[in-house]
Amino acid sequence: MRFILISLLAGSLLTSCGGKSGAPPPTERRVPDLPSYDKSSCAFQPYEGQAAAYANLGATQILAEPLFHKKFDRSDLDAVLSASATETSFYVRDMGVNLFKVPRAQGCPTYYSLPPVGEDLQTIWNKMAGGTGEGQLAGLYFENTNSPNGRQVVNPTIIVHESSDRWTLVHEMMHHNFNVQRKADPGVQSAQDAERELQNRAKAVDTLIKSYEGRPNKGDLMEIAVTTDRLTSLIEHILVNSIFEEIALENLLIDEKLSGRLSYVSDESLRSAAWYIGFARKEGMRQFEPLGELFRLILTEADKNYWDDVSAIAKGARSRIERIGKRTAAVEASARERVGLGGSDARPSEFLALLLLSSRVTDGHLRSLPGVDALEDFRAAMNATLGLETAGGAAGP
Repeated sequence: MRFILISLLAGSLLTSCGGKSGAPPPTERRVPDLPSYDKSSCAFQPYEGQAAAYANLGATQILAEPLFHKKFDRSDLDAVLSASATETSFYVRDMGVNLFKVPRAQGCPTYYSLPPVGEDLQTIWNKMAGGTGEGQLAGLYFENTNSPNGRQVVNPTIIVHESSDRWTLVHEMMHHNFNVQRKADPGVQSAQDAERELQNRAKAVDTLIKSYEGRPNKGDLMEIAVTTDRLTSLIEHILVNSIFEEIALENLLIDEKLSGRLSYVSDESLRSAAWYIGFARKEGMRQFEPLGELFRLILTEADKNYWDDVSAIAKGARSRIERIGKRTAAVEASARERVGLGGSDARPSEFLALLLLSSRVTDGHLRSLPGVDALEDFRAAMNATLGLETAGGAAGP
C-alpha cells in the first residue's frame, strides 16, 4: 500500500487480511480525503507518457535509499519514471506481480484496462480500507501467502483504485522492489523470525517482571533492561520494513519528482506524498508506546537502588527511539517545505512524552491496522504484569 501499515508485530500478522502468519505485511498507499486529490487522476490520460524501458527487466543496479538504507533495484524504478500509467501497469505485470483494480466512481479511470478484483481480493481491500478514520486507501501491495523459510516472494499482488494516480502504482511497485531485495538479503531478519522473536521476548520480560516483583534484585532488573533494549530494536526493525517504509518510499519519490526524473504525475500527487509521510510517521511512532511502562519500571527501580548500569541500558534504548522520532520528523518537515505545504506540525520529542507519560494506543485507529493485534497483546500483557488497569483498549497513565 502507499502506506504500509503492517507492523510484523503479531502471530496473526496477515491472518486478518487473508494471508498467513510469517508472510510479509501488506503495504499500502493512503491519500488525503480531498476532492483535489480525486482530480489528480485526470491530470494525464492513461496512455500519456513514454513506453516503459522493458530492457531493464534483465538489468540490476542495487542502491540504498538515504533514510533507513533500504536496498532497492534502481533499474526497475528508472524503467517507469517517464512511462504512461498504462505502460507502467504493463511493466509491473512483467515483473511477475498480479495487478488488479477496484472500481471507483470519483476521478478519472486511470486503470480502466486492469481486471477487477475478485471477491477474495475485494475482502482484503475492504479490511484495509475501513476503520482508520483518516485518508482513503489508493493502493495496496501484499503477498497472498508465505514461503516456507520467509525468503521467497510468493504471489505478489497489487490492487489500485481505478481512479488512482500513476504515483500510486509506482509507489506500490517500489514496495515490491524493497520486498524482493529484503528477502534476498540474508543479513535482514525475516518477517517470520522477527515475529517469533518478538513473541518470545515479550514472554521473557513478563516472566522476569513477575520474578522481580517477588524478590527485587539487580540481576532480574538488568535482564528486564536488556530484554527491553532488544524489544526496542525489534520494533524498530519491524517498523522500518512496514510503516516507516512508507516514509522512505515517499521521500524517495518526492526527490525523483522534484529532480525532474519522475514525470506524468501531478502536483497534487506530490503534496499527498508529503501528507502521507506525516501520517505514516505518526502511526509508526505510536507503535513504540507499549515500551513506555517498561522504561518507567526500569528507571524508577534502577534510580531508587542506584543501579546506574541498569539505568544506562534503558536510557540508551529510549534515546534510540528519540533519534528515530527526530529523523522522521525532519524528513516530514523537509517534505512539506519542498512541496509547498509549509512547516511540519510534528514535534521531534512528542513521542518521548508519550513514552514517559502513557502507554496508551489510540483504540479505533490502530486497531484497524493488520499486525497491530500482537502489539495490543504485548501491551495488554505488560499492563497485567505491571498491575495497570485496561479500559476500552487504553492503558491507564
